[in-house]
Amino acid sequence: MTDDGLPTPEDILRSRPLVYFATVEGEKPRVRPVTLIENQGRLYVITGAKDDKVSQIRSNNNVEIVAPQRLGDAVVFIRISAKAVIEEDPVERARVAGVVEWFGDYFSSPSSPDYALIRIQPDVVLYKKPGIREPVVIPKLSL
Repeated sequence: MTDDGLPTPEDILRSRPLVYFATVEGEKPRVRPVTLIENQGRLYVITGAKDDKVSQIRSNNNVEIVAPQRLGDAVVFIRISAKAVIEEDPVERARVAGVVEWFGDYFSSPSSPDYALIRIQPDVVLYKKPGIREPVVIPKLSL
């Protein structure tokens, strides 16, 4: 928590929030809700290997994430401009799969060809608190 009682960006990201995840398809943005997973200081999205977001990232790896969180009548949010990487390392794929309680509901194993792990590499992180007009740039996340 911050001095003003609000969650820090790291608090929000560690909570495995439902976020809005934007990729690029041709010249158009494509936004969908996904769960953002923090593990060992890195951010990930788990998805199906044949999902559109995987091919979109392979064509253009620029992504954005917005993580809003309601606090009573107010909303704080984090906006992350990032590069996305389709993670192929079997050790990392298994490590992340092992901490996601719902992984087995969608995939048979971490080596399943149907499973894609997307690693998020933040470039710019903005944090918007209630009552503040402009978001604050977070120079480095401490996950």
